Amino acid sequence: MLCIISLIFAFVEASLPLNNSLMIISLPLFSYMLNLKKVYSIVGLVILSLILSLQTSNFVRICLALSIGYFAFDFLYQNIGYNKKSIFAISIIQLVLYGFMNYKTLNIFWIIGNFIGFLIFNFFFTRRKITSAK
Repeated sequence: MLCIISLIFAFVEASLPLNNSLMIISLPLFSYMLNLKKVYSIVGLVILSLILSLQTSNFVRICLALSIGYFAFDFLYQNIGYNKKSIFAISIIQLVLYGFMNYKTLNIFWIIGNFIGFLIFNFFFTRRKITSAK
């Protein structure tokens, strides 16, 4: 249920008419779905690529960035894990992915805003994962 609600919010987030893209829900949702280690990870890659490329013609670049992120997060989860202690490292990787997807229109305001959003939503998703595992 959390994934479906977050996908709806990611769709709304991608549809906002802003000068730069806002990914404060999309990238933490992507890293959360990768941690589930189910079919959601590959399906989530495709669905988020489609959602994020709705207003652009860069489906291949977004899919490539999320594929690189898939391997980076998989490596991180094998070595560190998906918990509250690794939120900062996860957010840094998400910030690098954000920079790769928006390299033409980077602005310090959007970088700081997305990084704070990454920290908040990663904390929410790690907290949700811990409570759902009990």
